[in-house]
Amino acid sequence: DSVQSVLRALGMASIIAAPLELKGKIVGFVELFQNGNPRLWHSQETDLLKDLKGRLEQYMEKAL
Repeated sequence: DSVQSVLRALGMASIIAAPLELKGKIVGFVELFQNGNPRLWHSQETDLLKDLKGRLEQYMEKAL
């Protein structure tokens, strides 16, 4: 409930998130959010999130 309260206070009506994982541990999240009115996320947007997650994980793996 406290997370939802913070998100609402920031004006975030809808959010999708994916964990960033390195060596089996969650090290962060990548998110897409919509301010204003709640909405449904389209498959193209969830595909974009998955692609971004994979690219960030690859970059972070190489950087460490």
